[in-house]
Amino acid sequence: MLDEREPTLDEILSEPIIRQVMKADGVVSADIRRLYRSLESDGESPPAFMCAQLLEACRPQV
Repeated sequence: MLDEREPTLDEILSEPIIRQVMKADGVVSADIRRLYRSLESDGESPPAFMCAQLLEACRPQV
């Protein structure tokens, strides 16, 4: 029987292909975690285009 549960954020972020894409995009796991926390706090899921904007807003400025 297949495991039908959703993967945890830790499981997703530990996948090698995900880590490679994040590295190529200049994103670190802390950016993704901040994005998820901001989505959890409002109780609603924004459209995908807004997620990209939120991720940019969460990324530390250097």
